[in-house]
Amino acid sequence: PATPAEPGQPAATTPPEHAEGQVAQGEDTNGSAAVRIFKPGTAILYGYQILNAQAEGGKPPDLEVQTHLFRDGQQVYAGRPMQIGLAGQTDLKHLLSGGSMRLGPKIASGDYVLEVTVTDKLAKDKYRSATQWMDFQVQ
Repeated sequence: PATPAEPGQPAATTPPEHAEGQVAQGEDTNGSAAVRIFKPGTAILYGYQILNAQAEGGKPPDLEVQTHLFRDGQQVYAGRPMQIGLAGQTDLKHLLSGGSMRLGPKIASGDYVLEVTVTDKLAKDKYRSATQWMDFQVQ
C-alpha cells in the first residue's frame, strides 16, 4: 500500500510482510489452490485453453480429453477419455475448458502430478495431442 507523500515527492510503499508467492511462517495453507496443497477428500478444479483446434467442412472441432494422476512417477489413476463440449463457445480457435477431480478420502499424503491430455481428432498426427501437467501435494 502507498503512504501519503509530500507534494512533489514520490509515494513510499510499505514492503509486504512476506515476498510475493511465498507463504508466511504460520500461515494456514491446507486446502489452498494457490500453493497447491490439498486435503484428502477435496476437489481439485483445473482449467485450460485449446488454441487452433481443427474444424473440417463446417463441422466443429472434435476434441477429447483424458486425465492421469501420478504419485512418485507411478500412475495411480487414469480417467476415461471424454469429449470436450463446445456449447457456449464463441471462438472456436480459442476454446476454454476444464474439469475437476475429487481426491479420495483415504488418498496417501505426498507429491502428485495431474496430467491433462487433449487430442484433436481432426488434426495432423504431429499436432494431434497436447499435454499439460500440474504438481501438487496432499497433506
